[in-house]
Amino acid sequence: MPITAEEMTYDKIVRVTDSKQRLAPRDGTFYGAPPKTWAERELETVDARELEALDALFETYVEGAYVEGSGLPTYEEALAGRENLRERAESERAASASDEGETVDSASESADEEKETAPFVRVPIRDAAGRSYGTGRRKTAVARVWLAPGPGEHKVNGRPYDEYFSSPTVRGEMVAPFFVSDTVGLFTAVVDVRGGGISGQAQACRHGISVALQNYDPVFRPALKAAGYLTRDSRIVERKKPGKAKARKSFAWVKR
Repeated sequence: MPITAEEMTYDKIVRVTDSKQRLAPRDGTFYGAPPKTWAERELETVDARELEALDALFETYVEGAYVEGSGLPTYEEALAGRENLRERAESERAASASDEGETVDSASESADEEKETAPFVRVPIRDAAGRSYGTGRRKTAVARVWLAPGPGEHKVNGRPYDEYFSSPTVRGEMVAPFFVSDTVGLFTAVVDVRGGGISGQAQACRHGISVALQNYDPVFRPALKAAGYLTRDSRIVERKKPGKAKARKSFAWVKR
């Protein structure tokens, strides 16, 4: 009978000579064991006939069927063979690296030539309703513009643009892309602009309308690009610094 954990006492040491009398815990997972390796798992699936074939194959290998000379190589022969294999591998690696370098260089040259010869072609970008979209930014103002063929009755935040921008100068900033591209009265713009002041919003609308015109038909791009309306003006207000009256203005110096 195996000895259970409850029957084991600590007042005396019992020498177990019979393997059947060793401690047998009730739970089979009391003692853990490392998982079987891949070779052990594969060996369990091999039958006796395959094992005999493997033994015969190993015997032929030992007899010198796959090793130069008689029997297994000596330690010196193994070291010499390893050096030869290393030198051969290094030479093959260097040759393959040179071939790959030449191939990569030729491929990069051909790719560069294709890039130079193949021009970048812009295509119109419109939705199912025939409208183009553009986003414009200036300072902290962001304008989203939808452009479609129309009589030129532009709307800004749901109001007519001449009512939203009461100043003629500011209003002229918004509609300047139509004059540059010679499309006055051919498109109607619906703009949703947020943030910034009146001047910043008008220039954001100008940027968004220019992008929308380019997306509607790339033929308008050269004139808009030459006028600088497709470039986002990155100038913003400089932040105030600690110890300064404003961004750069200093306080009056007092000696005492």
